[in-house]
Amino acid sequence: MDRRPALARRPPVALRTPSSMPHRTFWLAFALGLVVTATGSAKAASYSDDESETERASLRERFGVVPAERALRSSDPKKRERALERLGALGTPRALDLLVTALEPSGAAQAPRERLIAVRALAPHVKNPRVRDGLVRVMTGIGTSAERSDPLQGLLRDTAALALAASRERSAEVALARALRQPGRVAEAARAALTAYPPNDLDTIVRSHGTPTLELVRLLEALGGPRAIATLREVARRGTPELRLEAALSLARLGSFEGVDLAKPFATRPKSRFSLAAAEILTLAGDPSADTLVAQLLEHADTRGPALELARKVPGARVRAALLRALEAGTPSELPAVVSALAQSGGAVGIRALGRLGSDPVRRDLAARALALTPGKGANAELARWARDPGTRRFAARASALRRIALGEGLEGDRELFDALLASKHHADRAAGAFGKALTDGETARALLRHADPAVVEAAARAAPFVGA
Repeated sequence: MDRRPALARRPPVALRTPSSMPHRTFWLAFALGLVVTATGSAKAASYSDDESETERASLRERFGVVPAERALRSSDPKKRERALERLGALGTPRALDLLVTALEPSGAAQAPRERLIAVRALAPHVKNPRVRDGLVRVMTGIGTSAERSDPLQGLLRDTAALALAASRERSAEVALARALRQPGRVAEAARAALTAYPPNDLDTIVRSHGTPTLELVRLLEALGGPRAIATLREVARRGTPELRLEAALSLARLGSFEGVDLAKPFATRPKSRFSLAAAEILTLAGDPSADTLVAQLLEHADTRGPALELARKVPGARVRAALLRALEAGTPSELPAVVSALAQSGGAVGIRALGRLGSDPVRRDLAARALALTPGKGANAELARWARDPGTRRFAARASALRRIALGEGLEGDRELFDALLASKHHADRAAGAFGKALTDGETARALLRHADPAVVEAAARAAPFVGA
């Protein structure tokens, strides 16, 4: 007799295995299980990522911003400087707010060095509107007296301006355009920054309210283009006398010469403070009146330096006569520019004057260099005459070698001159001959590099790079 409980004696229920379930029902259940599992995993991962990001932000605040904020109140300048740098490296909204606040008049960054560190720390984050506003206040808030007392103040303003221009943000360019209309150093800083980082739209600059300044004119000249030229023309018509002439000069440098009529009256007033600008306009335009004005400017010590630069491009009789007078009576510091101008614009008379300097031990080197770099038969003839004179042949050889490098042509028969100098008893002659001969070809240069004479080897080594030796 079976003594088990009745429940235990019940016939076993058949287990429902996959083989016993309908095929379609089994696979639907399996897929549903996968979906539920994946959804749960995704939610868990999302919650984990959010918690991780929150935790990271909290850690940055706890171990980055909070200690830095505390250090800003320290009496130790080094700690304050490190705190400013740390806030810039963190770059969180709270860190940037602290940096901007530190730059305020009553902020933590009072010393010029601390303020410069703060501005540099903010520069990479200039696309943040609050940061931009802070940098604008720094750029426009430095007075002339403050800059005189500490040169770092000027660097501080320039750094802020560069950061604003580099952002290419419209609001930053608007602020720089307004700064350009202010007189003084802030306009200079804005001009330098916009020259380094040209604006996306020049209209933002030219349509800004305010009176045009010299810095605006100079910026337009540096940027060029049709829009800049149109604005310069408007300034040349309606600005102050100084601005009109400066705009006309910028137009001339850009190849537009409508300011010639504005410059001509100054040809009879060489002592005017606008005369140099007028002279450059007339020179660039090739106007005949440039000869008179530049010659007059050469006679005055305070304008002679800039006038010598212009004289290179004015092949007139009056300028040539003034240069010849300066060649005899000019100061030693002006002599190189006088010799160069005579070679470039003095014509045959100037070339002959330089040729006569072969016997002058003070000015001979300058004359030889100028003749070497002057194309044409006249300069060649003067150097050939030097080559026939034992006292000047060394200088002729050097000039011929330089002429070969610069113009691709030397004196006729200069190889015989080089050989003669190589046989000289004077080491300076041998060096001049070796340098010129080494320029002939690489094989000759390599042979001279193996010479027993140190003067020859040194001269050949200077020439070797020009011939691939």
